[in-house]
Amino acid sequence: MDSFIPNLVHASGGRALARVEPRARDVSDVVLGVPQEQAPTSSILENQLAYWRNQLAGAPTALSLLTDRPRPPFPAYRGDMIRVELPHGIADAVRRFSQHRGLTPFSTLFAAFAALMHRYTDRNDVCIGSDFVGGGVANAMSMSVNTVVLRSRAADDATFRDLALNAQDVILDAAMNQGYPFHELVEALKIAGGPSRDPFVQTMFSFHDGGVSGPRFGEGSTKFDLGVVAIPDDDRIFMTWEYNCDLFERPTIERMIGHFVRLLDAAVREPDTLVSRLPLLDDAEQRELLTKFNATAPAKAASAPVHQRIIAQARRTPDALAVRDAQGEMTYADLLARASRLARRLRRIGVGSDEIVGVCLPRSQAMVVAQLGILMTGAAYLPVDAGQPQARLAFLFTDAGSRRVITSRALRALLPPELEALYLDDVKEDGPLEASEVAPGDLACVVYASDSAGGAMLEHGALSNFIEWTRSEFGVGVTSRVACGHSPAFDSPITEIWTALTSGASLHMAEDEICISPPRLQTWMLDQGITVVGERLLPLPWPETSALRRISGMTTYVLDRARRPVPIGVAGELYIGGVGVARGYVNRPELDGERFVADPFSERPSSRLYRTGERVRYLADGSIEFLGSIASTHVG
Repeated sequence: MDSFIPNLVHASGGRALARVEPRARDVSDVVLGVPQEQAPTSSILENQLAYWRNQLAGAPTALSLLTDRPRPPFPAYRGDMIRVELPHGIADAVRRFSQHRGLTPFSTLFAAFAALMHRYTDRNDVCIGSDFVGGGVANAMSMSVNTVVLRSRAADDATFRDLALNAQDVILDAAMNQGYPFHELVEALKIAGGPSRDPFVQTMFSFHDGGVSGPRFGEGSTKFDLGVVAIPDDDRIFMTWEYNCDLFERPTIERMIGHFVRLLDAAVREPDTLVSRLPLLDDAEQRELLTKFNATAPAKAASAPVHQRIIAQARRTPDALAVRDAQGEMTYADLLARASRLARRLRRIGVGSDEIVGVCLPRSQAMVVAQLGILMTGAAYLPVDAGQPQARLAFLFTDAGSRRVITSRALRALLPPELEALYLDDVKEDGPLEASEVAPGDLACVVYASDSAGGAMLEHGALSNFIEWTRSEFGVGVTSRVACGHSPAFDSPITEIWTALTSGASLHMAEDEICISPPRLQTWMLDQGITVVGERLLPLPWPETSALRRISGMTTYVLDRARRPVPIGVAGELYIGGVGVARGYVNRPELDGERFVADPFSERPSSRLYRTGERVRYLADGSIEFLGSIASTHVG
């Protein structure tokens, strides 16, 4: 079997020979750029260094390939290898594609591997190392092996044909400039390495003749994170996949090999397919990601809205403690009576379904009364924090289109003067009250996250489903004591308040002075006998987990930029679907278009997915690992 360099030159119409100066006497001239018996001259080396400076300008020095385990500070070089043979049909298709496009099999195979790395890392610019044999097969006893960097760049609209043609050019240029030693190149480029990995070449892809053994660091060892060697033998193509055992589990590499083969097969048969659209997953993997990993209990049909459940609870246990704050205690009977009086007043002034009424009160009994009273009228509440800047408060009411606010006289001056203010102390209405009937699609509340430009609209069906799941997941019942210590404007109090009160539990409000002091907050929680607390309420050594709990009736997907499922272990964006998805952003159709998209995996035609903006990956057991926000982690 001939060396890949003559094949490379032949397939490129002799372009490689035309670039060598001044004379090319044999194959090694193409490899080193000079006759084999001569060492590269200083001028040649200077030209080659200039090439590498230009070629690697701005290139990423590390391949962002996620590992199964953290990288140790010092490598142990423990490795293992998997040997595979490409299916005959795919090997034949690779040769036919290469011959038809004037490419070498190496260029085609490398392009497919580069495409896989583009997809695995979600990067348009990747660098992969390769070992080029300098002495040729004829001089195998004295051959040298030169490590080069092959840079692959794929625009969002790049097809596999584009990638393969570019790969051929990159390989040709690297072959003519491989005489500059890699370790000297790193020094010349002033790239800081580290004891755990070399720059540029954590991952390798090489092409070796059937008669030449691929360079190895020793059985059971490897110098690289991942090293792949393609070995042609007549009409067959073998591959070795060597990997670092300190970083990767064997099943991870086995999955990766399957994805490579599937991508390669599709690429050479349909080369005008976008790189971002080349398939990675087989049917079994698709089912696992879309169905098995979303096998949660279905949402309960027609679950009663939270205010109706609290009314029923108050009638069952009227004398039980409902809310405790620094001013005292309130029973369920008291809560229902005060909320009913407020609801009568709101109805009398015309508050009704889907109107948004603000609540600007500190964490207190009064805050809970105000929110429950609003829900009982069929309206939605907008929780705000009086501690926010006045400009922010004015924005919230204007953006949400809210004309009324329930507040206190002490806080009224902080709010926009055009708002109609209601004070709980002035509410004296009596008489029977039947809470308004609401549909699952009716609006319950609007919440603005601290860093959000728009308010998320949460409907009654979604709220009820979420609260029912929370009660079941955390075992909240009549003996539970639930802490509430977050800002009233956050989404956390929604969980704490309604989970506690729909369960017959008691809700305990912590004052601001206590919440800002973790030791005092911890002491307060122990004094109150708290049994349920938000997972991130305290910056103290509480148990932590990065696992995502799936809510009944909701689905989670990890998708790439083309909104296709990514394989296990590969990073993507977290999308959430099902009955818990918010209606959208209040009065912000442009934000709706960015964050809410059609759900292609649901049988319901109107279903939508919410783009969280979080970068995550599925682990093999179906749990989800959070990796940070898309905005802070994505680079080209």
